[in-house]
Amino acid sequence: MFVFYLVCTLCFFLNVICFFDLLELNDGFICLDGRSMNYSKTQGQVLSKMIVIGLFCVFLYVVGLWYDPFYFPEGLDFVSRCESFFPFLLCLAMPLLIAIMRVARYRFFHKNVIDAAEQSHNKVDKNLLVLQSLLTNTLEQVVLALCVYLCWLALAPSEDLSVICLSALAFLFGRVLFFIGYKYGAGARSLGFILTFYPQVLLILHMLVVYVLLPFCFYTI
Repeated sequence: MFVFYLVCTLCFFLNVICFFDLLELNDGFICLDGRSMNYSKTQGQVLSKMIVIGLFCVFLYVVGLWYDPFYFPEGLDFVSRCESFFPFLLCLAMPLLIAIMRVARYRFFHKNVIDAAEQSHNKVDKNLLVLQSLLTNTLEQVVLALCVYLCWLALAPSEDLSVICLSALAFLFGRVLFFIGYKYGAGARSLGFILTFYPQVLLILHMLVVYVLLPFCFYTI
């Protein structure tokens, strides 16, 4: 319980620091150390979304640990934990499948990019580059999420599985928002990116504190 409150407190103060570290003053922002910095409108939009979505991710983390909305029983072994969670991996597979299919579909219906060998000698297609960027970003996020979820399955007790289930659902929803908002600029697509990325950061923080730092401190003492 102490660790739970510790991680929540750390996450809360990280968001508060991000908020107060950049206070709007006239045409720019002033930092706590007295240095003034000018931020564009887009940077301001991204910052505001970082704070709001960050707090929402903390809320999901609290709900998953405190209330266990999926009601996983205690004492499940590793295989049983995997069997219970693996259906939620579809939340990672679906965005990756969509990203791959969008690239394949664009290549098929555009003669100038259907042959990758010929494309290297032709002018770069900007629309294809956008789709490839979406695919690359999604693949990176999927790999990170898989690593985090596997570590959680191996280390965390079964009653805490709701946390990664909520994280997987947030991943799916965040990727959809990222795909939709990508063409509207950084301010729009940041919403989906943060919703995809922040839950993994919280899970890594939790595991570092609970399963690395605290055991190390107790063993050394």
